[in-house]
Amino acid sequence: MEKTFGGKTVLLGGDFWQTLPVVPKGSREDVGGASINMSPIWDHCHVFVLKQNMRIKDSSSFREWVLAIIDGKLPTSRLEEEEESSWIKIPYDLLIPPGENPIQNIVASTYPNLLTKYID
Repeated sequence: MEKTFGGKTVLLGGDFWQTLPVVPKGSREDVGGASINMSPIWDHCHVFVLKQNMRIKDSSSFREWVLAIIDGKLPTSRLEEEEESSWIKIPYDLLIPPGENPIQNIVASTYPNLLTKYID
């Protein structure tokens, strides 16, 4: 009898809302239908749910914005050549301002005080 993944344990991590598959020119329904939880192998998976999202724990405006996206409560817009409205405006206070060293800006924003707190 064949076993899923050849009987090997496979760990898949992530938030399916943030790691959706790419379906060229696909609609929202097409993207949702291509996600792993719609696959025949999904019946062979054991799902473990984290109780606390550490990435959004301390940022209430970001948390509320992400939850509003997931719930479909934010207005969307479309580009002229697109049929479906799927663009969401990111609030200015959630953007990292551009600068001379964009990588350093991202690291500094994501990990404030990294050099003084990396041991903690």
